[in-house]
Amino acid sequence: MAITDRAVHWPSRPGWQLGAMWVMYGRSTTFMSTASVPPLAVAIAAAQSAHLERVVAQSEYQSVRLLGTWQAGQKVMKLTIRPLTPELWPALEDLFGERGAANGCWCMYGRIGSAYRNRPAEKNKAEFRDIVKRGPSPGLLAFDGELAVGWCQVTPRDAVPALDRVWRLKRVDDTPVWSLSCIYVRIGYRKRGVTSQLIAAALKAARRARAPALEAYPFDADLSPSASGCGYASTFARAGFKTVARRTPARPIVRHDLKAIAPRRW
Repeated sequence: MAITDRAVHWPSRPGWQLGAMWVMYGRSTTFMSTASVPPLAVAIAAAQSAHLERVVAQSEYQSVRLLGTWQAGQKVMKLTIRPLTPELWPALEDLFGERGAANGCWCMYGRIGSAYRNRPAEKNKAEFRDIVKRGPSPGLLAFDGELAVGWCQVTPRDAVPALDRVWRLKRVDDTPVWSLSCIYVRIGYRKRGVTSQLIAAALKAARRARAPALEAYPFDADLSPSASGCGYASTFARAGFKTVARRTPARPIVRHDLKAIAPRRW
């Protein structure tokens, strides 16, 4: 991509197309296509396989802030992210459905490993509900209005000890990191920015808890076609995570240094 003060030139590449976004230029907020962006301020959303990448260029005089992107003809929604509490259990139950998100797991894999497969899903469900009742909250729910559309488990790594029994996910060092160990998004809401918003909220939650870093265990979609209940490496990279270990090519361990985030009020 080449950017000049008057035009944007996008190289010919199969599968790519130009999109538009809401930008704030000066004090006014307008919806503009790339053809109408003022000189020295360019905001482009590029779509590859219907997934928008965010590209924001800053002018010498004005800031361009991304407020929302368009994906498959729709603006990425604003969600409400809330910690899972006993009062919100029915919302999680509705989100996970009869399958308990995946194969009756009910987010127990990180706690008991593959043993969750060898017992009834209802037992996994009951144990996870007990964890929620006892507290502290084991994760975050994303709501579109009153409907739960996404979930991520975010806890101290000590709360998911089964990860240490998986050689590719064993601890990198002795840093008392928090782990984002599970992500689930409702069918119909996937590829609409839910995961990115959950990751952003998880970073805030871990930092509020004074964790030194937040770790995750995504799949690298360029190397593995596997569906992922832990997200994809590219999504975490866009959120500022760095690879700290890669014991198998398709499964990096990524980490965000929370000490590098400037203190602020949440």
